[in-house]
Amino acid sequence: DTATRKWTFLPPMSTMRYACAAVEIRGDIYVVGGLCKGSLSSAEVFQTATRKWTSLPPMSTKRYGCAAVGIGENLYIIGGKKRGSIKSVEVFNIATRKWTSLPSMSTKRSGCAAVGIGGNI
Repeated sequence: DTATRKWTFLPPMSTMRYACAAVEIRGDIYVVGGLCKGSLSSAEVFQTATRKWTSLPPMSTKRYGCAAVGIGENLYIIGGKKRGSIKSVEVFNIATRKWTSLPSMSTKRSGCAAVGIGGNI
């Protein structure tokens, strides 16, 4: 809590995971992919207004160590690993709740970071 400068616990996520990607979009926290007994394609959102986690439709590609960027109503998931690094990119529209595969990057990337500035990644 930035107002009180204190940490507080949130309810547990639906799926245990680590090496996942997380990003804030419009006050909610989106957590995607990661590892738990293998790569995950699952995603969930913590809705700050209700303080509850909600499962989202899964990505088409299981991945961990990916980058996440929120731009407008879109959540972009970039690269990551399955067995090795991957170059695929997916976007989730929070209004339609649908994933779309985008053209792959020219280079495989994992353990990377990404940022959105002025509507661009």
